[in-house]
Amino acid sequence: MRKTVLLLCFLVCLCSIQIPHASAQLVEISEVSGWRFLQNFSAYKAPIGKIRTLKYDEGTPYPTAVMAGLGEDGHGAIITVFENGAGYASKAVVLYRMSDNVSMHRGVQLVVATFLRMGVTAEELKVLQNIRRESEYATYGVADVWCKKANRRIVHEVYMIPQEDSIMSRIIAYDN
Repeated sequence: MRKTVLLLCFLVCLCSIQIPHASAQLVEISEVSGWRFLQNFSAYKAPIGKIRTLKYDEGTPYPTAVMAGLGEDGHGAIITVFENGAGYASKAVVLYRMSDNVSMHRGVQLVVATFLRMGVTAEELKVLQNIRRESEYATYGVADVWCKKANRRIVHEVYMIPQEDSIMSRIIAYDN
């Protein structure tokens, strides 16, 4: 339980880091609430578990978030969709284990379902899955593409956290 709480705190802190882009503004990943965003995941072959609403203090940059899981018995993945002040889904974070192939499969399944839910085409999906890293030993990678249907730049960041045996995929969007 303690590890889960620490990991969630780390996740919230990490999600507050922003990528510097020249004059690009961070926008919602979807114009629906986080709960509604996750509700339609079964249509994208990701039958997520029970959706749970998390509430944070009013002073935090992300007052609410919605969390759901895929899988059981320790072989799963967790997705958290953060909401902005207007109540729209502002970013998504998927967390899964590095050393567990089942967990990795389910984590990738949640990431792909997130992209499809955002309106990403097959060609755009290939670009987002081509993560660029500085070296093969780098613990951070990024990919981005302009999504025509969503009319925004989608950024897919991947953080490998070996000491926690986990991988975190962060999905955000910019207006240009």
